[in-house]
Amino acid sequence: MGRVLCSRYLKGQMSEAEWEFRKTEPMVNAGPLNLRPHVDPDWYQSGGAGNVSISIGFYFCQLPTIPVGSATGKLPGDSMPTHFDMLPKRDFLHRCRTMKKRVMEYIRHPLLFYMNAAYLPPRLIRIKGVVFHWRNNRDEELEEAEFLTPQEEASAGLVFNHGGATLGNLILDKPPR
Repeated sequence: MGRVLCSRYLKGQMSEAEWEFRKTEPMVNAGPLNLRPHVDPDWYQSGGAGNVSISIGFYFCQLPTIPVGSATGKLPGDSMPTHFDMLPKRDFLHRCRTMKKRVMEYIRHPLLFYMNAAYLPPRLIRIKGVVFHWRNNRDEELEEAEFLTPQEEASAGLVFNHGGATLGNLILDKPPR
């Protein structure tokens, strides 16, 4: 994400104010989480593992700001830093360990199922609204729509940097109760 944003800034597709804002925002990741391995073990072993669209939850993980490394002082028109200039291998591995730790803490939380149950109804309402909006509006109407700046969007609530990446079938040593 840091490289995508940096590239947009260096190409002049993003203002300096937005670039400075983006460099200070935490990275919030979210995605689907298979809860089937954590439900009734007998059900899981007798076919629940293959049951489609049941017991799917979501994980959330917040990391520090985007890694910019040597891109900190770059200006539009400057060359794009390499991957390792922006995020050295040591820092990448540290972020991976941090995310793994935070996600496992989230998954091991004793209220995991309740948190997912509370999150699902508003999510379905929001997705339904988006679908109806897309279905009922033409492209020309969308072009006239007012779009929020990233700063305005962040001031109105949580903004996800990444979404949709599954964590696969994480199985806990001790399932939450």
